[in-house]
Amino acid sequence: MVLKEVRDKGKHQKLLFKIIIEKDSFFISTKCRDHKEPILIDIGSIVSSYVDKETMEKMKATCKLIYKQKTKELF
Repeated sequence: MVLKEVRDKGKHQKLLFKIIIEKDSFFISTKCRDHKEPILIDIGSIVSSYVDKETMEKMKATCKLIYKQKTKELF
């Protein structure tokens, strides 16, 4: 589910990337010109080597709360 589309400030406001949320994780979705499909980057996998297990669990819990709220907004 898309949380935010990030666009440039130019005339055409081209899409740079999207922030996507799933039940327990955040992703950055970007698409390069040479690729047909977007590339998904799991933010949790990047930060997990810099934080402890407890912090990762808090991040997952936060994702779950945001996901539930966003789902309620859509329906």
